[in-house]
Amino acid sequence: NHWGMVWHYSAILMPVLFLALADGVRRSRGSHRPWLASYAKVAVPVAAAIAVAMTQHLPLRDLLRPETYRTDDARSQAARAALDAIPAGSRVETDITLMAHLTSDRTVYWVGGAPGTAPDIVAINLDFGWSRPIQDPVAYAEQLHPEARYRLKHRGGSFVVMERTTPEPKEIPGVRES
Repeated sequence: NHWGMVWHYSAILMPVLFLALADGVRRSRGSHRPWLASYAKVAVPVAAAIAVAMTQHLPLRDLLRPETYRTDDARSQAARAALDAIPAGSRVETDITLMAHLTSDRTVYWVGGAPGTAPDIVAINLDFGWSRPIQDPVAYAEQLHPEARYRLKHRGGSFVVMERTTPEPKEIPGVRES
């Protein structure tokens, strides 16, 4: 997980590697070994060239693309409509695509991370990259929370919002909301 392209954990390690490179170059420049001192002279430009070349294969390249900054596309409009369908103050279980936009005035759970709690709303992006495609979103929500029943409240583009139709379940002993 630390070196893969899926998560962002490598960002935490990059300052450590940068400082190790800087320290290694500083120490090597004063070396009595001529080959090590000459290596220290080219280490920084080589590392910078490798970093620039790697940005073409990483999400950083998207910063140079104008479409990255557009918010008027169909996907953005569908996401806004899904957010509008989720009432303020509700408890929502969702994937990462809507999560940050919901945290200001709702209690938010990572999808699959709220056992023992039947949220008011389950909101998912069907294009999120699930290991198995979700064919029936309502059945998926009820699979996550067998103690509750859900109905489709909103569907737009790849975004689906389901609301709980059963009353608030009783607290399950030993499971507390955090």
